[in-house]
Amino acid sequence: MIQMLAPEVADAIAAGEVIERPASVVKELVENALDAGARRISIDARGAGKTSIRVSDDGAGIPADELAVAFLRHTTSKLTKLADLITIQSFGFRGEALASIAAVADVESSSAGARLRIRAGELMEQGVGPVMPGVVVEVRDLFANVPARLKFLKSDATEVAAIKEVVSAFALLHPHVRFHLTIDSRAAVSSSGDGDRRRAIAAVYGPPVAAEMLEMVGMPLVAGMVSQPRLSRGSRDGMVLAVNGRPVSARSLVYALEECYQGRLERGRHPLAVIDIGIDPELVDVNVHPAKKEVRFRDEGAVFAALQRAVRAALDGSDPYRYRPAETEGVASTFMAGPQLTLHEAPAVVTAVETNGHATSAVLRPWTSSLH
Repeated sequence: MIQMLAPEVADAIAAGEVIERPASVVKELVENALDAGARRISIDARGAGKTSIRVSDDGAGIPADELAVAFLRHTTSKLTKLADLITIQSFGFRGEALASIAAVADVESSSAGARLRIRAGELMEQGVGPVMPGVVVEVRDLFANVPARLKFLKSDATEVAAIKEVVSAFALLHPHVRFHLTIDSRAAVSSSGDGDRRRAIAAVYGPPVAAEMLEMVGMPLVAGMVSQPRLSRGSRDGMVLAVNGRPVSARSLVYALEECYQGRLERGRHPLAVIDIGIDPELVDVNVHPAKKEVRFRDEGAVFAALQRAVRAALDGSDPYRYRPAETEGVASTFMAGPQLTLHEAPAVVTAVETNGHATSAVLRPWTSSLH
């Protein structure tokens, strides 16, 4: 017999697309804070995020009479009509994050003198709260009402690493915002928020690594920093790629970046990078998946070429150089701060610029976020 699902069951199922793990909660709440113009964001996680996650910010906050509405599914202040999707500039816009979190946890939130508590999608308490800037959201007992999801979480160490990765990426991409992450009362990530990206990199990877990063300057579309060829990592975890400040997963951009390092790095080594592509929102679709991690470009080839121009220009001004380690001697390795980071010293040889068949003169409309 076909029947309508109970609202709490439908909400729990839908929440699975948005909230996959504790790091998903952190991501959604940090994005909300950034959309609200926050300049200080504090995150505290306990029990690998399963026991509790508390995020507070100094942003615009939520009006007291709208706090309960904010936790209803498909309610948002980011857009009002379908056409707004074409020019969306905020991180959030689907109206699903808070409702999805509240459907699978015990949530308490306060803003503008109002306070409420929701458990498994049901409003338990509502009343007067502290009057303070921004919003405070505390998420407890994540997935307690969805044991199947709780069962398939990774080890505590893996979940903690995922939380740190999310906060680190935002700290690197938004150096003007001060981030402070504590894990079980111990500081894990702390950035100054002074707007200096190199100092943000130092806060995440350490000063020795920050000193080896090259800034991409004079590029209308691409901003950020990439590592010198002598600084590498054994995985791609050090590549932070974003579109309009939003961390994204895009194989084409990873390939474009790594192609610039061909012949410069040993096989199995990867560069570090913090790259933000500021593109007109009309030229990119961020509404591919509820998690908003995947994007589609209207002209992917032009973005590919623009990224490569910026990276190659940063590596050596105009002509990319390539190095090959000496046959048997003259190569030294020094381990740097951060996991799997290695600093190599080796001779370099210069080769001509390669376009690899991608257009180098395509025109894209750059975009500067109001968040920066």
